[in-house]
Amino acid sequence: MKKTGIILYYILTIVAMLVYLPALLVYIIGPADWWLMGLISIGFPYIYAGILLWLLVSFGTGKKKIAWFLLLSFLAGIPVAKNVFGFKRSKDFNIEKTSNTLRLLQWNCNGFAGADPGFQTLVHYRAEAVEFIKTYNPDIITFQEFGDGIISTLPSTLKLFTDSLGYKYYAFRPFYYFNFSYGYCWTGNAIFSKLPLTDTGYIAYPNKKIPEGIIWATAIKGNDSVKIATTHFNSLFLNYKVTSEGYEPHVIQDTAIINQQSILKKFRYFQPYHQLQANFLINHLEKNAVKYPTILTADLNNVPSSYVYNRVKRNYTDALLVNQFGFGGTYIHQIPNLRIDYCFTSPELPVLQSQLFNFNLSDHRALLIDVEL
Repeated sequence: MKKTGIILYYILTIVAMLVYLPALLVYIIGPADWWLMGLISIGFPYIYAGILLWLLVSFGTGKKKIAWFLLLSFLAGIPVAKNVFGFKRSKDFNIEKTSNTLRLLQWNCNGFAGADPGFQTLVHYRAEAVEFIKTYNPDIITFQEFGDGIISTLPSTLKLFTDSLGYKYYAFRPFYYFNFSYGYCWTGNAIFSKLPLTDTGYIAYPNKKIPEGIIWATAIKGNDSVKIATTHFNSLFLNYKVTSEGYEPHVIQDTAIINQQSILKKFRYFQPYHQLQANFLINHLEKNAVKYPTILTADLNNVPSSYVYNRVKRNYTDALLVNQFGFGGTYIHQIPNLRIDYCFTSPELPVLQSQLFNFNLSDHRALLIDVEL
């Protein structure tokens, strides 16, 4: 029995290492090079926790040589783990801000109910989000999946921000338009600002008939300039449901994959395109670099233990980790603790505070940050 137990221990150790070693390469090998790396990146926190558990078991059972090897392997995973799990003591967000502070709200708002036929059921949730914005008064808001339209039964979302909330400067680039039976709607990325915006621009990602893209603008506060850029990476369509109006235009190219129930096939199909988007995004930012700091916000549809995250983050500060203990999940769905929404800041912009906020209006949490100018 003892011999059987020893053999089983060694088999489990080998299996654990065979799973863990590829996980150590998630920042080096992308899903376009080997599609399984995308799945491994999602599983990294659980794999890493498993190695820690097996490390403790090995020390506890006297397998010291293997335990030391496991310890070295565990330490090798820290560069990834420190981006996955925040180790700072979370503090409540201080509403007060000083004159040299720039406050930004980043959120995939799921349309902000601006192109939704079920608007009447969302009125209360939208009011909650509006009240939050009034209370915390961000200087700049970056949205992904911001919706608006010409619909007799819905108030204009764009006018809500420009007229009612005071964000008279904005850059909004819809990436698709759709004639629903109830009206004409459009959805895309948006930047709203109470500060003057200059040098606004947009560029589309390649290889899509109806592509998403990157929008940017320069915000001016006193003598300071900050480049603001925001983007949304292609959805994985894990929970996509065809509307009664049919397919929305931007999904038609990929319906053969979207219609399949296999999550694995969706990962295999879409994650390599995320790598292409990441390369395109960073190449664009580097080619069009400015002399002043940058804040990049994004729904990357990728976790912090992914090649895509590491490619985009590069020398930026991941703002949430400045004030976060735990995973800081931003996507509210089947898989717990998924963090796919980010705010990256240039090193010249110290992050003073950051916090996630949850609204029932969207399946994504919003991230509020303060940076010092």
